Amino acid sequence: MSIAVMIALQRTGTHALGSVIGQHRDVAYRDEIFSPSRAKTPGGYFCFLAEKLKTDPEIVLPDNSSRRFDQYLDYVEGETDKPISLLDVKYSSTHHFNTAWHPLGRRPGFLDLLEFRKIPIIHLKRRNIVRMTVSNLMAETTRLYTTENAHEIRKTRLQINPERFLARARFLRAEMTLMSRFLDSCPNVITLEYADIFDGNEISRATEKKIVDLLGISNFEARSPTIIKQIPEPLEDVIANFDELKAVLQSTIFAPMLFENDASR
Repeated sequence: MSIAVMIALQRTGTHALGSVIGQHRDVAYRDEIFSPSRAKTPGGYFCFLAEKLKTDPEIVLPDNSSRRFDQYLDYVEGETDKPISLLDVKYSSTHHFNTAWHPLGRRPGFLDLLEFRKIPIIHLKRRNIVRMTVSNLMAETTRLYTTENAHEIRKTRLQINPERFLARARFLRAEMTLMSRFLDSCPNVITLEYADIFDGNEISRATEKKIVDLLGISNFEARSPTIIKQIPEPLEDVIANFDELKAVLQSTIFAPMLFENDASR
């Protein structure tokens, strides 16, 4: 085994966890392989595809998705000396290997390929969808998605449209539920909850054991993430119109999440 995948929604701790796993001597962490910003980064899918199209333009056709997938994995393996490559994939990027006629609601072709090849999967979930939604809005506002430098973090109070916020939170919850169902049939999947990934400033022992067993690697020597948590404060201090949002969420399942501080990065 030389390929594993970490799959999640945005703002669920993938970068923080990836920064720990990537320090392991046997694992190369590939950050968001389908991101357009990685188009010129070795290991990125579009970096591979741009080069491949020069000699094999038909590789991009939907009917060649399985062959393209295998060639991409070969490419990733050739970009590192480490025996395992962990590919970070967001839910919204799982469509890239769909067939030409892919029905709405069907499981993405990318997951079919993972299941058929028995590729190990780390699925990250975040129960506190309110804080996840706020984290998304903050990143979109500040344009700072991850950082290793505390001085880059700008303290910003968000003015939120409560109705739009609720609609977005409901959609994210539905996405997470659907992806969990899609992953049920995959043979090598572990599911990690955001709040349990870290214990203080180190990867938790329970999380470590699940990953070690899944990937067949030794325990971690470096246990602390390099990524800094950007919103550790209570949401009352982050959302300018907190009372308005509280009023809209009060009769929903999201109401208690306003006051819960999930502890991970």
